[in-house]
Amino acid sequence: MFTPKPSILLIDDEEPVRLLLDSALSEVGFEVVSVATATEGLSFLKEATFNMLILDAVLPDTVGFDFLRRVRAEHKSLPILVLTGMDYEEDIMRGALLAGANGYMSKFVDMEALITEIHRILRHPDLYRQT
Repeated sequence: MFTPKPSILLIDDEEPVRLLLDSALSEVGFEVVSVATATEGLSFLKEATFNMLILDAVLPDTVGFDFLRRVRAEHKSLPILVLTGMDYEEDIMRGALLAGANGYMSKFVDMEALITEIHRILRHPDLYRQT
């Protein structure tokens, strides 16, 4: 029986990060679409269905948490993981969760830990989400 690969939309303005994540996630069985801006991401969200969104907290064309709230309002059940290069401070993490994220991680985390978190969110998307 054919089982489709889980699909992930990755929005991150840093090309090296996108290439690394795209490659690593594809290797472990995800179908990845990666874009550099929130505008591109919104276009893909209108055109296709994804199993997860991985979102950079800082994007060139929007404030990350405002964009997160917008996506959450339009895609209530879409699991969203926020990645950031900012300091991993509790206030920032809580802000991501209150804006509707299902999880929050530093971009500089070990790839295995990131993949584990993605699987955790896909299995239990509402475990930590506040809204």
